[in-house]
Amino acid sequence: MFNEHLVATVAVIMVFLIPIVLLIQLGATWRARMIAARDEAYRELAQQAAEAQKRAGEEIAALRKQIESLEKFLREV
Repeated sequence: MFNEHLVATVAVIMVFLIPIVLLIQLGATWRARMIAARDEAYRELAQQAAEAQKRAGEEIAALRKQIESLEKFLREV
């Protein structure tokens, strides 16, 4: 009799416990995917920023050459 009650109690606990654990694990998986997606977006943004910075540096270098050329021309005149 005691064993039957124990088995029934364990069965009821498991019926509630298993879905709760599954929901917790699904939530953790969803969170991990969201974090991975956010990290990838940040990575892409950082790459775009690095490329823009490189282009800006190249443009500044070209402008410096033009200014130096103009200064040289003005000194000669």
